Amino acid sequence: MPGLTDQATVLAESAGCPRQIVQYGNFVYGFQCHMEFTVEAVEGLIQHSQQELADAPREAFYPLGRRDARMGLPADE
Repeated sequence: MPGLTDQATVLAESAGCPRQIVQYGNFVYGFQCHMEFTVEAVEGLIQHSQQELADAPREAFYPLGRRDARMGLPADE
């Protein structure tokens, strides 16, 4: 499929989008759909994923201040 690497796996599709959810590796997912979650649903996802979250590499999360600085945006006060 154009735009996807060989390592990508399409997990969900629809008539309107042939790649609603795409997985790259063990920790990266791309969503084309409009997802709405309740607080309870998010808490359930977090509770169910405790080990995966603990095992995730810290460098996967980029500090927003550094991102903003690279984009020339002012720092939060």
